[in-house]
Amino acid sequence: MQQTPDGLLHPKEYDNYAAFCAELVVILNQRLSRQILYWEPFNEQDVRYHKAGKLDELWLIYNKVAQAMKAKDPKIKIGGPVLTWDKSSRLASFLESCASNVDFISWHRYASGDAKESTDKIMAYTPNYGQQVREFRAITKKYIPQRHIPLLLGEYNINYSWESGEKRQNTHIGAVWFASVLKHLAEAGVDMATSWHLKDGIYGMIDSENRLRPAATVFAWGVKYLTGTVMQTKSDRSSIEAMAVRNADGRRSLLLINKSAKPAELTLTGMSGIKIPNILPIFYLNADGVQNTSITQQLLLGKAFNLGAYSLALVRLSG
Repeated sequence: MQQTPDGLLHPKEYDNYAAFCAELVVILNQRLSRQILYWEPFNEQDVRYHKAGKLDELWLIYNKVAQAMKAKDPKIKIGGPVLTWDKSSRLASFLESCASNVDFISWHRYASGDAKESTDKIMAYTPNYGQQVREFRAITKKYIPQRHIPLLLGEYNINYSWESGEKRQNTHIGAVWFASVLKHLAEAGVDMATSWHLKDGIYGMIDSENRLRPAATVFAWGVKYLTGTVMQTKSDRSSIEAMAVRNADGRRSLLLINKSAKPAELTLTGMSGIKIPNILPIFYLNADGVQNTSITQQLLLGKAFNLGAYSLALVRLSG
């Protein structure tokens, strides 16, 4: 479709683009019966339109497209604005203009674009993921107070530049980073978060030879052991975190996270009300790989539980 000199969609194409998106709904949901529920009319267009001083035009396109798509299938969900950078002011601008046509909010967030960024800095960044969810929730409730609007983090990883040379996402360090991000997202009540991405030679949880990278283990743990009600945890050190989950069947899991380059000695408290077996399954993830073993209750709850540098320990407290 025709563009303006600054690379934006030409205004005379707005209706054509809306019709194009509506036809996609017809093809995929009606003709091919794919039953796709969630739709984003565009991806990471906010920077381009903001630079041109025409965010209002982007929101106009969104409204046209959302209405055209819903006319073909009222059951689908339309959302966005798929922010390149998770800027609160742009989300507010979007909702001010498009609230009535918004079924979910989506955005992207990466920790850095510099492969030389210190590991301490990217690890210290992980709480920002939870804070952003809380901030976006507050903004969304301001503009759409009468409906629950899901918050969907559509992309996240350590580095947004695949050409940067970043490799930590493929090591045990990346696994620890992902575990911390998942903890903060879960505690903040995000509705969905999607890592970028599953398989490739640079970012994937699976490499090009179909070998699982360490981060894949974190997500496997999440599915099997960390799905349920997230319980509150506290730590007196910013580099040491915990994620506690009560599963639907009443079992409990505790994920311990060391984001530091130094080993740590932990003292675990606040579990006196939980009936804990004498022998507990425990999984470790560190520079040496993944280990599946067991630990005694006495050793776990003693004065010093050792957690290695840049490592994880997942304890099954019951069952």
